[in-house]
Amino acid sequence: MAIEIDKESFQVDRLGKIRLQRRYLTDSRTEALTELPKFVDGLPLSTIQGSVWISKNDGRHVVDAVYEGLIKDPDESLDEYELITEEREQKIESFPDVQRLYDEYSGYIEDNTLQFSPYLPKPKSRLGQPLTLDTMSGKSSEIPNPLFGAKTYPVPHTTAVWRMVRKKVPSSLVSSEGLIIDKLPSGFDYTGPKKQWYVKPLQKRKRGNAWTIEWTAFQVTGFTDLQVLLVLKGKKKKENGLTTGGLTTGSL
Repeated sequence: MAIEIDKESFQVDRLGKIRLQRRYLTDSRTEALTELPKFVDGLPLSTIQGSVWISKNDGRHVVDAVYEGLIKDPDESLDEYELITEEREQKIESFPDVQRLYDEYSGYIEDNTLQFSPYLPKPKSRLGQPLTLDTMSGKSSEIPNPLFGAKTYPVPHTTAVWRMVRKKVPSSLVSSEGLIIDKLPSGFDYTGPKKQWYVKPLQKRKRGNAWTIEWTAFQVTGFTDLQVLLVLKGKKKKENGLTTGGLTTGSL
């Protein structure tokens, strides 16, 4: 019969999953491998590691047994929520309103790629518009094209990740897979611009009696054409030191 020796130890991870370790003394290796308690406080036996107690001839073994899982579902306040924002570069040819680039920024196709002229005609001053130093001095009728040399444009992309541990995979999470949703779960405390989100298939792994679950949704609402243009012009301004008519990209 397996006898518990020494003090037991346990730990609870950040998501609430329990890991309990006990040390037993058994009369034989067979007993060590087959007759340890299968559950402790509802936690299933996960792994065992043993060695001979005194000598091989003695027959007894000391065994460290690990029990892992959940006694009950942890408080939802232990769940983790993460918002990951990154910029993804899209080819300029895939710009949603490419005709705007042709009309307003002298875009043209050459060798199957979208190109831009290095200069644009200077906008004509209108009645009531304040004069600038350039218009008063009659300088060149062209201004640098802020999109000259642009090959890609940045599109901010946000991914929402919700991590949790549960005894069972919630059916509500399973039924959300593949859906387009208008609002993230409340735990994200999301206060940014209104977006739509695509829910990916769940990532889940079971150890002991506990499921570790990762729910992920990514942004599918894109920027408007005007917002993308502002980002592009701001990017070229930083690279070339060009003015952009006073427009600022802000955080968009």
